Amino acid sequence: MRELKGHQEKTPNHFPSMLYACTFSPDGKHLATGDKVGHVVVWDVSTGRQVTTLEAPVMYTWDPRQRIHSIGGIRSLAFSPDGKQLAVGGTGKINNIDHLEAKARVEVFDWQSGKRTHTFDKLRSQGLVNRLAFHPQNKWLLGAGGAGDGFLVFLDLAGNKVLREEKLPMHVHSVALNEAADTVYAVGHGRVTVHEMKG
Repeated sequence: MRELKGHQEKTPNHFPSMLYACTFSPDGKHLATGDKVGHVVVWDVSTGRQVTTLEAPVMYTWDPRQRIHSIGGIRSLAFSPDGKQLAVGGTGKINNIDHLEAKARVEVFDWQSGKRTHTFDKLRSQGLVNRLAFHPQNKWLLGAGGAGDGFLVFLDLAGNKVLREEKLPMHVHSVALNEAADTVYAVGHGRVTVHEMKG
């Protein structure tokens, strides 16, 4: 039906780039895609036209000395329930690319204006934010990921603060919420964990 072209095939250092994440808006009219160098494209699904682009370049790390290699990128995307905000997940600048030694990072955009509204870059959790999920009533934004071990982090966008961080025994690759959004199922290396929320 469509072939969408708007991401560079090479990084600025001439290595292959790639797409790590995509998500549909709640109304199904838009699709967001994110790549290795921190570039987001929002597409009009009906026409395949680019609507806008967003940049999160801190999520890309290039090591020109030790490994001569790049790492990072946008690993997760999520539209808010009203479709007005787009959350972008990854990691900050990485000191040791062999061990993902960097803080987990989430940026949130008013994607239609292109304005970055939130930056969560002082989390205790380290590693990649592999999955983002909004509460159905936008009470919080959940980020999940890891670097060896894993984490869940709950973010309050209205208050611009971290509500809670939980350490998990495995690098989390994905999460799912039940319909009431009071239980989180997390999957990762070698196990599944279930988390029930109180109050």
